[in-house]
Amino acid sequence: MICRIRSSLFAAVIMAFMLMGVGSALAAEVPSETLLVRIGAKEDGQPYIFKENGEVKGFEADLWKEIAKRANLKLEYKYNSISGLFGLLDNGEIDTITHFLGITPQRKKKYDFSDSYGSGALQFMTKKGTPEVTSIEGLYGKKVGVALGSAAAGVIKTFDPDEKIKVVPYEEFRHIPQDVDMGRIYAYFGNPITMMGDIRKMGIDCKIDPLVLLATPVGYPYVRGNENSQRIMDRVNPVLEELRKDGTISKISMEWFGLDITSFSGMK
Repeated sequence: MICRIRSSLFAAVIMAFMLMGVGSALAAEVPSETLLVRIGAKEDGQPYIFKENGEVKGFEADLWKEIAKRANLKLEYKYNSISGLFGLLDNGEIDTITHFLGITPQRKKKYDFSDSYGSGALQFMTKKGTPEVTSIEGLYGKKVGVALGSAAAGVIKTFDPDEKIKVVPYEEFRHIPQDVDMGRIYAYFGNPITMMGDIRKMGIDCKIDPLVLLATPVGYPYVRGNENSQRIMDRVNPVLEELRKDGTISKISMEWFGLDITSFSGMK
């Protein structure tokens, strides 16, 4: 009996040392050198990322806090419009952009991307009382607003190569929902997560129609061939995988969007 107890205690001690070793190994995986990441964002990009009373908030802000903690990164935010942010990225003034950006074929021609951390869809917002958009043909001859620099315009062109839809680009995409509500344009084509937030925040009489033209993975763009960009991606990508596997991204997305972007393939 005594021998059995001693054997059990010995096994417990060995297991404790093994677990300590595992813990030390995991801790060692966090880089000792702090790496600065200059992130481009929108100040009013709710619910993705925005500033409130001087504090950075939103889905992307919470996700980057987790990434920074696990990859030993120092975050520095710079703000601009979406099209302006791509200009800053091209000029080397920022390292990446955080705004739930789709990894589109057009963007991949120019930029490297992080591993995807989820996916999003593109749908149409229209005024309540108008027929639901169920086909691209239903928009022929109508004005459809898109955010300048977004993937939406390119997607419409793919589905409407003869340009029968009148695409109206907006520098400030927050004006698009109001113009739909006032009847200046027929529809707004973009991310339904943003649209749902606009409907609630603005109190406009609009709806999200069921047609999904594209469900695409989202990620963070980097300047291609840049050594510092590669260093950042080498740190960020393993952490993104870890955050997906342990459910952190799902939890953050449910808190901000009410849906799990890690399994999202389109809102029907």
